[in-house]
Amino acid sequence: MAVLPILHYPDPRLRKPAAPVTQFGTALQRVVSDMFETMYKAPGIGLAAPQVNLAQRIVVIDISRECNEPRTFINPEILERQGKDVMEEGCLSVPDTYETVERASWIKVRAQDVDGQFFELTCEGLSRCVSSMNLTTSMANFLSIVSRPSNAPASAASSKKRNVLRSEQRRRPAAGSMQPVGTCRLQSGQRR
Repeated sequence: MAVLPILHYPDPRLRKPAAPVTQFGTALQRVVSDMFETMYKAPGIGLAAPQVNLAQRIVVIDISRECNEPRTFINPEILERQGKDVMEEGCLSVPDTYETVERASWIKVRAQDVDGQFFELTCEGLSRCVSSMNLTTSMANFLSIVSRPSNAPASAASSKKRNVLRSEQRRRPAAGSMQPVGTCRLQSGQRR
């Protein structure tokens, strides 16, 4: 496995549309492994392939506090959305910048796993991360939010505080203190 360089705004490659994945096999499995290693090292909870200069529809996510529930979404498609959730979020490609963004509080997503098998998930909590990685438009949409003149980057003190908080959230909690971050349910017995 290898840590991949993360592209940072305003790199124009971040605005490039991602193409569907058509080849499944060892090379794709290596890419996904590298993306997870990159995301965990950053540290982050989600990473899309365009963020590491791969114009493909691949997303890796792990919102668990212990970093032990990796999920891979290849060619993801959001089928349904319900509710609204407003929360501050950031992006590994726009370091130290956080914006309040409205997203669906529940989604149903269809994707493929690293072997090309289709699956469907209903997601709460994780829906924010999955919906933020809608690869055909998300990077361009998020970048348009943070590049507005009225949205100046966070102050150095505020950014440092947020980075410390983000790092602390990734640490293993004390026994019995684990709170669920979100839930996903596979449809009709599919695997993760």
